[in-house]
Amino acid sequence: DQLGVQPDENTDQYTIIELRDRKHKDQIVSQNRIVVVDIYADWCGPCRMIAPTYSSLSGRYAQENECIFVKENLEKEISQNIRAVPRFQVIYEGKLVETIQGGDLNAVENIVKRLQNQNQNQNQNQQNQDDRPNVPQYSRNALRNHNPIYNGQNMDEKNPNLH
Repeated sequence: DQLGVQPDENTDQYTIIELRDRKHKDQIVSQNRIVVVDIYADWCGPCRMIAPTYSSLSGRYAQENECIFVKENLEKEISQNIRAVPRFQVIYEGKLVETIQGGDLNAVENIVKRLQNQNQNQNQNQQNQDDRPNVPQYSRNALRNHNPIYNGQNMDEKNPNLH
């Protein structure tokens, strides 16, 4: 009896948070470095088709407080000036960095990978800087050409009293 009947809602394989309103979206954006938003409509066939694949992307790339995948119903009018669905927004550190029109989940995945790699590189650089002892760095030329100073006077060969 139900065979072949399309569901009325955007269904997904995993649990994807659905945004309730603008305040909820702002809260999620403030708590995560990377936010991927799937803007969909219940009446949209392509939106329903890509929902399970979007969910599997979430299963692969979502990390608590780092990267989250959410969905936004077009009819709630949380995002402004959306004329077509499906549409994806990628928000990085609170700023919209990419908008992908259509169901190109490969593009979404590539952007998420790039941003996560960028985060890992930044974290690695920060960790490397934290591990270094707090010692001034000098180049060999600067040390070779440096005239030592003692009590405010240069200690060079011209001033034998200071040696």
